[in-house]
Amino acid sequence: MKHTRCVTTLILTLCLILAACASEPLAASPLSAPAPPASASSAGGVVTVTFIDVGQGDSTLIRTANYAMLIDGGVRGAYEHISHILDAAGVSHIDYVVATHPHADHIGGLVPLIGNNNGISIGTVLMPNVVHTTRTYENFLQALIDNSINVVEPYPGKVLELDDTYFTVIAPNSSGYGNLNDYSVVIVMDHAGNSFLFAADAERESEAEMLRYFDDISADVLRVGHHGSRTSTKQEFLDAVSPRYAVISAGADNRYGHPHGVVLDRLARHGSRILITFELGDIVMVSSAEGISVEY
Repeated sequence: MKHTRCVTTLILTLCLILAACASEPLAASPLSAPAPPASASSAGGVVTVTFIDVGQGDSTLIRTANYAMLIDGGVRGAYEHISHILDAAGVSHIDYVVATHPHADHIGGLVPLIGNNNGISIGTVLMPNVVHTTRTYENFLQALIDNSINVVEPYPGKVLELDDTYFTVIAPNSSGYGNLNDYSVVIVMDHAGNSFLFAADAERESEAEMLRYFDDISADVLRVGHHGSRTSTKQEFLDAVSPRYAVISAGADNRYGHPHGVVLDRLARHGSRILITFELGDIVMVSSAEGISVEY
C-alpha cells in the first residue's frame, strides 16, 4: 500500500509538471532550442547519429554542431555503455532527452543517467503524457523530480530546430490507446536533404494515424519500430517511409524472437539495407550534404 501511494504521488506530480509545461514556450511550435554556447561551431556540416547497442532495448545519440539529443536509454544495465559512448563523443551536456514511452527497455538506462553525479547535465526531457506503474517508471519520475529536470510533452507537428537540423514530432496523435507502445514519441529528423524516422515502439494504430495526419513521412533511414516486431512496420507504413536503410535494435537470442521474420522479409522485398545492432554493435551514421555514410 505504501508503494502504491508513492507511485500515485509521483504520477500526480508528473501530471502537474506536464500540465504546467503545456502553456510554456517549449510546448509551442517551433520548440525553443537553448542558445548555443559562446564558443559555438558553425551550424553547417555533419550530424552524427549513433544507434547504440543496448541489447534488447533502444537508445540513439544524435549530435549536431552544437547540440546533443538522446532518444531513449535502453535498460538500466545499458547505462555504462551509453556513458562510455557519451564520454568518447565528448558529450557532457544533453540538450534534449526523449523518453519515448515508459517501458523499462527504453527508460531504464535514463534513471542513472539523470540521477547519478556523473558529470553529464540534462536540459529538457520530452515524454508523452502517459503513466506506468512499474518500479522503473517510479525511479525515472523520482530522478526527474530530484534533479529539477524540465519536462515537456511533445505534440504532433511541433518542430525543434538545432543548428541546421529539424526534428518534427509525428506521434503520438491520440490519447486513450489500449497499448502503451502506441504512445511512443516518434520523430523525423531532417538535415542536409537527408531524413531519419525514429519509430520507437509505435505499432499498427499509431502507424495508421501517422499516415492519416501527415502527407509525407518518407525517410532515408528508418529506426524500425518495436525492435522489428511483427506488431509494427506494416506494409502501408513501410511503403510511405520507403527507407534506404532499416536499423533494428534488439538483443541476441532475445525471448521475443525480435526481429520477426515477416518484418525482415518485408524490408528485404522493399530493398532496404537492414542493419541490426546484435550483429553489428553500435551503428554510426553521418549525415552531410554529400549524403549518409555508415560505420560500425
